[in-house]
Amino acid sequence: KKNSKNYIVFLDNGMVDHPDYQKLGISPYCTDEIYFPLLRSFFSKVEEQTGFQIIVAVHPRLTINDDLIFKYGNREFFAGKSAELVRDAKLVLAHASTAINFVVLWNIPLIVITTDQIERAIYSSMEALTQILKTPRININNSYNSVNFFEISQKPISQYNHYVEKVIKVNGSPIQNSAEILIKGLKKYVQ
Repeated sequence: KKNSKNYIVFLDNGMVDHPDYQKLGISPYCTDEIYFPLLRSFFSKVEEQTGFQIIVAVHPRLTINDDLIFKYGNREFFAGKSAELVRDAKLVLAHASTAINFVVLWNIPLIVITTDQIERAIYSSMEALTQILKTPRININNSYNSVNFFEISQKPISQYNHYVEKVIKVNGSPIQNSAEILIKGLKKYVQ
């Protein structure tokens, strides 16, 4: 069932508090005091220009709590619904996220955003994403006052088929649910 509400979704990927940071013994890519004020300011500008509310699809391994909601400017939060939220969104904002696959598969306009901290931490991931989609990324540490968000979000769409072939599936593989491919392969194996 499609959601008829007009909104933009931000694909949160835990830049500040992803559980893997602690498991891997690495520092977070971003700090609370720099990352969240930048995001809130950018979100407000996008909402003002587009007339659409931004909602947050939180990383599935993060816990939604009052502190996290506050950090995002008291925006609406959803967990475990990234695919549905993307499918029904008017536009998607993201860093580098696996959920971008949903954006591509459903042909949804996309804006790739970054910060100085993200660029220092995962530059190669951000560069690879914007190269394959042939789209610029907006560094929200810099001015974006002259950016037309609807216009820039259309740029990657022409590359979505290329992205599918290079990132989501191997060229020539069947266009079929992966579970069906697995079952078919297992049947051949046991016979």
